[in-house]
Amino acid sequence: MEDPRIVSQKILLEFFTTKKRLSVITANIIASKSLKSKEINRIYALTRDVIRWKGRLDYWIDSALDRPLSTLDNSLKVLLRISVYELLMDDTVPDYAAIDSWVNIARKSIGEKVTGITNAILRSLSKIETSKPLNGIKSESVLAEWLSFPDWMIKRWISQFGKSSTRELCETFNEIHEYTIRIKYPESSMSEITHRCKEDGIKLCAAEASTRFFKVKAGFNLLAQHPLFLDGSISIQDRAAGIAVDLLNPVPGETILDVCGAPGTKALYIAELMEDTGRILASDPDSARVKLGITDMLRHKLKSIEWNVKDATKDEFELADGILIDAPCTGTGVIGKHPDIKWRRTMVNIHEMANIQLAILNHVSNYLKPGGRLVYSTCSLEPEENWNVINAFLKLSPKFELDMNTLDEHNHWVDSHGTLQTLPHRDKTDGMYAARLIKN
Repeated sequence: MEDPRIVSQKILLEFFTTKKRLSVITANIIASKSLKSKEINRIYALTRDVIRWKGRLDYWIDSALDRPLSTLDNSLKVLLRISVYELLMDDTVPDYAAIDSWVNIARKSIGEKVTGITNAILRSLSKIETSKPLNGIKSESVLAEWLSFPDWMIKRWISQFGKSSTRELCETFNEIHEYTIRIKYPESSMSEITHRCKEDGIKLCAAEASTRFFKVKAGFNLLAQHPLFLDGSISIQDRAAGIAVDLLNPVPGETILDVCGAPGTKALYIAELMEDTGRILASDPDSARVKLGITDMLRHKLKSIEWNVKDATKDEFELADGILIDAPCTGTGVIGKHPDIKWRRTMVNIHEMANIQLAILNHVSNYLKPGGRLVYSTCSLEPEENWNVINAFLKLSPKFELDMNTLDEHNHWVDSHGTLQTLPHRDKTDGMYAARLIKN
């Protein structure tokens, strides 16, 4: 049996020294080990929490060093981040046990030469006050370190949302993420489904303004193997993501394009609203993700979804009554689910994504029938990827106009431009943007 902490070390070292996606690294390394489910759960929790709190962990480590943290070997930096996390943020391990075990792990995984510095830093930090910064928050840079976000991101959000809201936003992202499910059964069966979940240890409560979406208050880890999930009765989908489909308002018998659609959760919801009639032409440029979409479609026993590998910036599509563009984006609205995003993104990425998004919108809009509607959505909080893209498109496309009249019950989510923006700290959902356009 391999220690989950050592496996976590390997995952984190690869994450911090390459550009590979965390999910890919984790899956590959876990597949190469013989691990029990309890050990795998610990690895997932440990790696994601260390990544989530990297900024604060580095802040603490830096305070105990007599030289810049950047001068340390990558292997030692990763080991210190995990060990300081267990020491200061994980209540399951007593301090003395954490220090002794991590000194031993340092000796085995790196060498005798680092045991002294590991021991000294952990013993020094075991005495500090962890509820607030050591010398208070005197600058935006210290705020960024304490909240564990890149400095550039904090400065952007302060300019966009204000300092208080930015702090609330980051604190919300740093909390344990609350997942949401969608139940495909008719409203009359909802009480039966929720009761069955409760009996099996899955506690649900209704999401805002919906009879289909439920927040999972307990037992989320039981869902993946639950019969209701395996037969397609339950899908994991955030309420904010579902709003993009509600805004599209698909009806039975239509032809709908769902571009950039893999792994297909929105396509499943569209098919549900269309009563599995008509045609949903789902596509994505990533063939591996398209395979996931096909697998999920089969799990739900749906026949109206047709999957293809297509590039939405240039490939041909059929004319459609409605189009959903769930555009590729920086994903800054879902950092709560995916904390690795914040350390992978830069300002350059925002502008790169905006160019791709506008190219997709310009191209795919050609395949909308007159009188049809198009919904553009992202899971980004950045205006360059949201309103700026819509505004640039509308200036060059006189046949299209903004039409946001189908979601009166969500007026509190409508922003100053008349488009829809959810904010995690305000709305207790993922951060999502959506705009509905109609073609005259």
